[in-house]
Amino acid sequence: NLDHALGRLNEETGFKEKVKQQVKEGKRLLFKPNMVNPMVIDRLTHGEGLGNTACTSWPFVAALMRWFHDKLDITYYEMTVGEAASATSIMAGVFSVMSGNAVDITTEAVIEGKCGDLYGGWGFYFVRKYLADAHDPSHTDNPMNGYQESVSGEYLPPGRAGDRLMVYDLNRIQDIRSKGRDIPVPDGANYSEITLHKAIIGGDPADPEDIRDYPGCVLVNVPKLKMHAMDLLTNAIKNLGIGLYPMQVA
Repeated sequence: NLDHALGRLNEETGFKEKVKQQVKEGKRLLFKPNMVNPMVIDRLTHGEGLGNTACTSWPFVAALMRWFHDKLDITYYEMTVGEAASATSIMAGVFSVMSGNAVDITTEAVIEGKCGDLYGGWGFYFVRKYLADAHDPSHTDNPMNGYQESVSGEYLPPGRAGDRLMVYDLNRIQDIRSKGRDIPVPDGANYSEITLHKAIIGGDPADPEDIRDYPGCVLVNVPKLKMHAMDLLTNAIKNLGIGLYPMQVA
């Protein structure tokens, strides 16, 4: 189980205290699953969708978030979820058309997997529900807070999110230019710099207000271990190399 695996990892690395210290300093714990094809919940049948075998399982992410909450005393308001998935924008458009354009489905709503009466997408809404149901009633951090911002498309930087567990579409930095920041690529063979969402890398170190809005993150990589054509195993690094880079900047 998770406690056995992560407990042994902590014995070797002491990561618990390191993570707790960085979160105490203001960074958010950012969970980065693989949502490459977010049709995990089928829009019509509400069963397993075509993307189920390609994406990180949302129940696993739920268990992982609960572990960090219960074992490290990190509140859900100090956590975020982010992904620069290849197909979220496409699925948001498809779902909007399927609703007869009665609802403008956001990419964050696709990640949630529920928007009004529409079910379909990845399933973070059900992560929220599980965490809420398993929550100690004496705790005041409500993991359902932040869901309405996902479906409405209201954007709040991590430093302004307050009492919310936010979802970030890491692809979308072109709509608000202050979302992204250029960073150098040391000894880059193809690029001398790349642009990433500031929810990941934090704000401009020379701008105190930007740092308050974007304090940076402790990145929790949650890949889908699977095989691609001509590969033996797709492991953890690809989930960062592709899934953090904003497709809509390329």
